Amino acid sequence: MAILIVPDSYATITAAFAAAVSGDTIQIKNGTYNEEIDSSIVDLTIEAFTGHSPVMIGSGGKTLALRKSSSTGTWNITGIEFKLYASAAAGSGAVQGSSPNGSHVN
Repeated sequence: MAILIVPDSYATITAAFAAAVSGDTIQIKNGTYNEEIDSSIVDLTIEAFTGHSPVMIGSGGKTLALRKSSSTGTWNITGIEFKLYASAAAGSGAVQGSSPNGSHVN
């Protein structure tokens, strides 16, 4: 189980996801991250680095910032604020998946 730190070890959250495997933890430092991530990693912890408050916004007009495409396992998400892209349609969500856990703000 590795700890992958954005942006220290990985410039983007997308890069950290590309390197992560089930059981890893991705810690994110302050910043606004305009990314859209779709991953099938089974079990993952995604959290703010201690004392930080990162923000994720779907990129390029997408309505989604983070999507768990596997129906097994759990993602634990804490300390990250999720916002909809400015042009997102009503009813869109910033986080989508079959079993992401934790708290987030739309």
